[in-house]
Amino acid sequence: MARPPPPCARSVKWTVEARAGLSEAGAHEGGCAQGAWDDVIGRSPRTDERGGVAVRGRAPSRPRRLDRRALACLLLSAAVLVGAVAVALSHAAPRRAGTNGVHAEAVLGGAMPGTRVCQGGELVPAGATAIRLTVPAQIAQGPSLQIELRRGQRVLAQTSAATHAADWEVVAPLPPFAHDVAGVTLCYTVGGGGQVAILGGFTPPGTGGATIDGTETGGSIGIEYLRPGRESWWSFLPTAATRIGTGRGDWGGAWMAWAAALLALAAAALAVRALVRTVLADAPVREPVAPPAAGRAARARQALRRVPAVGWTALAIGVLNALAWSLVSPPFQVPDEEVHVAYAQQIGEHARPPVRRPVVRLSPELSAAMIDTRFGELGDARKVPALWSPLQQRRLDAALHAGLSRSGNGDAGVADSEPPLYYALEAIPYRLARGATLLDRITLMRALSALMAGATALLMLLFVRECLPGRPWAWTVGGVGAAFVPLFGFVSGGVNPDALLFAVGAALFACVARAFRRGLTTRRARARAPGTRARPVSSRLPSGSGSRPICCSRCSTRSSGNGPSS
Repeated sequence: MARPPPPCARSVKWTVEARAGLSEAGAHEGGCAQGAWDDVIGRSPRTDERGGVAVRGRAPSRPRRLDRRALACLLLSAAVLVGAVAVALSHAAPRRAGTNGVHAEAVLGGAMPGTRVCQGGELVPAGATAIRLTVPAQIAQGPSLQIELRRGQRVLAQTSAATHAADWEVVAPLPPFAHDVAGVTLCYTVGGGGQVAILGGFTPPGTGGATIDGTETGGSIGIEYLRPGRESWWSFLPTAATRIGTGRGDWGGAWMAWAAALLALAAAALAVRALVRTVLADAPVREPVAPPAAGRAARARQALRRVPAVGWTALAIGVLNALAWSLVSPPFQVPDEEVHVAYAQQIGEHARPPVRRPVVRLSPELSAAMIDTRFGELGDARKVPALWSPLQQRRLDAALHAGLSRSGNGDAGVADSEPPLYYALEAIPYRLARGATLLDRITLMRALSALMAGATALLMLLFVRECLPGRPWAWTVGGVGAAFVPLFGFVSGGVNPDALLFAVGAALFACVARAFRRGLTTRRARARAPGTRARPVSSRLPSGSGSRPICCSRCSTRSSGNGPSS
């Protein structure tokens, strides 16, 4: 007859033989053996600082049980997601052949009948069959616009369109050009029948300013050039891929878009695999504990072996997702990327951090790249689309290969007050690609930030594991979910010190959670100390913010007798 479980285990599910691998006799001889009781309450065994260790046996293998209802929900959700994406990509609409990048953000003025509005510096793309303006009228059937495109004294095209109060967009037919034409001036004259408003916004580099009867308005009007007919996104994908690869250095090209798509698909496949193995499958979690190894290198290898396999999956997902973001994000479009590149360039070229100057003067190489990518000068961060024309790419290539100086006046703008740790790390890929163009160096620097994103995802998974040791599905959700946060992937896919701050912050949380669960020992305090020191040198934080979690965890362990909490 089987013996009943000891009294100390009757309040919980008694699975010592199945989960801890202990014999029934050994379990009853000790009443409730520490390893068995740790398994019952979901707590990892403790390791003594003096070398003693509570070793837990391996759980016997058992076949995995797949939750069919959860699997059905996963498959249904994936089918719905794929179907929604397919429907969205199948939607047909007029697509843009090009644009001057101006958004209708403000009223530049009003135009009465006979008023002439002109704007130079336009680039008309080849094959465009229509032109679209934003000109609202005051009455339902507003006046017509007589539109003229000229280059110098030569008239390239003339067309007309009517304005409406309900629909602000004015679309006029345009004879297609055989090739891209730069330096075009667009003018339109308001016909009789009412007044219209002139809407415009910030003037990006390469675009002229709008004038009303010869008077400067201080802004530009938005102009879009449309492709013939209506196209779905499926048919537009090759053109979109080409444009994503435009505005880069020598390493640019359409391959960047397709590589980003493959990276995103690989990340999704790894996420599904992790979900099936840890969330849908009822699989045992084995955490064998060995005596602490001698030597730092041996202990480091032992710590890496203790990381669950799903942790490395989360790391890979974080890296792949951030790399995909880095390939599709145009240069300098990640927040403050231009000043962070200037900081890393200062260290990479002169081996010292920047200093505050009365006037910020970036290196001529960086300034030319910012202008010719249409980002603008320092402080001109606006919503400007990336390059789309081969003419723009040739102008950018000429600036990148002009051999301009890589030294400014030593000031990196708003990034001056940032600590140097992240930029010193970014100086490594900068120096490795020293012979490449600036935009190619930025591509390699972004890859280093993507590695930091993977470390963040892994550390988030370890943090959740310490908080919920008996819930492997929660580890997966925490690590993989963090890797797929859009803003996290976008920022970590650029040159931004927040990529390192994310990783250091996640490491600090994981260490604090480990101390709360297993007790604050001297070794764990030492392991957590580098994280508290690294945070102030990775990004600006309030004074003392790194030390408060340490004090809280120390007080918690003292109040519990320095023992692991359940």
